[in-house]
Amino acid sequence: MKGREQSTTLPRKLEDKVYLVTGANSGIGRVITHDLARRKAKVFMLCRDMNLCEEARKEIVLKTKNK
Repeated sequence: MKGREQSTTLPRKLEDKVYLVTGANSGIGRVITHDLARRKAKVFMLCRDMNLCEEARKEIVLKTKNK
């Protein structure tokens, strides 16, 4: 197998979509949040710990340029 395969069927740009992601500050929730933000979706992060959520949000915003 050469290169990296895309395992998703979502379009590259998700500008008109809104997503709610639970556990968005760690693990797979954080990865999904980052990927959706990178694709310009509007993402609402649902977390139990607001401090950890805010830290994750800041990092994702800086990396993806999606506020």
